[in-house]
Amino acid sequence: MTNKLAKSCTKKYFNALNIRVTKFKTYKVYLGTVVHLKKIIKTCISLILFTICIYIRIKISTMEFKHKKKIQIRFGDIDLIGHANNGVQLSYLDLARMDYFQQVYGEVIDWNESALIVAHLEIDYLSSITLSDKIEVQTKIFRIGNKSVGMYQNIVDLKTGEIKTKTSQVMVAYSQKLGESIKVPETLKIRILEFEGELLIK
Repeated sequence: MTNKLAKSCTKKYFNALNIRVTKFKTYKVYLGTVVHLKKIIKTCISLILFTICIYIRIKISTMEFKHKKKIQIRFGDIDLIGHANNGVQLSYLDLARMDYFQQVYGEVIDWNESALIVAHLEIDYLSSITLSDKIEVQTKIFRIGNKSVGMYQNIVDLKTGEIKTKTSQVMVAYSQKLGESIKVPETLKIRILEFEGELLIK
């Protein structure tokens, strides 16, 4: 009787152990599948983001810039190694930006009433600019938001078409009287749309 009871208990114990081992193996397989799926999802997201970046770069490179401002390089713009100083190039962008808005708006803008100020600027200095180079700044607004606009500006070599400097900017509508950001004036939105044609509106 004792032997039968011992065998029965041992059998039940091993059965329970087998069930636990089976469950553990199943759990390990499940965990492995989850980890594998996570890796696949991460890879897919990375590929999607990479594709989007490539698409944006191609879109920018083939984008039509309707506003172009020729820049005269001055001797004082050149630094000790014979290149146009990086800070000076920002003044080229400022000059072209002001000319852009005057051309788009069709008249001198009263910036005391409302202004668009640069709130964010990303810049890539792709190639050096020398005193003998002939350059222009190409400007385009590609997005109009509620209180801001997105702008691209490139400094381009007139002879070769090479992009020397590439920028992406966010400009915020600002009231000097109120001392705060405001909505982009509707008149300016209309003028920009008339000048640029189709663009992204948020």
